[in-house]
Amino acid sequence: MKRILALFTVPAALLLPLFPIGCETDSADTFIRDVAVNYSGFYAACNENTAIVQQNSGNRIRTLDLRQNGDRLEAVDNNGLIWRGELGEPQGGRSSFELRGRTSTGIEGVFSGTLSSSDGGVTNTSGSARGTMTGTYIEPDRFSTFCGSATIPGSQGGGGGGGGGTNTNTNFVISAVWSAEPAHLTMGAAAAPFLAAHTERRG
Repeated sequence: MKRILALFTVPAALLLPLFPIGCETDSADTFIRDVAVNYSGFYAACNENTAIVQQNSGNRIRTLDLRQNGDRLEAVDNNGLIWRGELGEPQGGRSSFELRGRTSTGIEGVFSGTLSSSDGGVTNTSGSARGTMTGTYIEPDRFSTFCGSATIPGSQGGGGGGGGGTNTNTNFVISAVWSAEPAHLTMGAAAAPFLAAHTERRG
């Protein structure tokens, strides 16, 4: 005679510690501030200079293709290397800025200076202005100056940056929900292997 246990129940409290109830992961906040002046452009050396940076390690930095997204900056130099940084608060078409990256020899460098628009921060009707970047270029073992100029979109109204912006924070939530009766968790089809192993056979 074979007697098979038809229903197997265990207190839910005993099973819950074995399984995660939920897991929540939050990414870091990323806030991009709106800026009324667009300094994007292809910057070449000022005047009769042959390079934007006067002295840097590795291959000369002759040009910077600058792209702006709000207060965020990204530039690609003539060596194909990427520099990233941020703008300060524009005033009268001028803003402090910083770019960080590495030279062709792998040495870290920093551009720290000012970006300027020839329209002085007043919305231009021509759709373009003359942009300049000037300041100090820094590496661990040297200091230099830099100067570049480009045709840029310039000022587009809105009060020089203000406090607006875009929050690109993304929250990721992973959770597991368990359904149980008030006192017991009923084992259904998923418990079949367990029940089979504990079947009592009697002749």
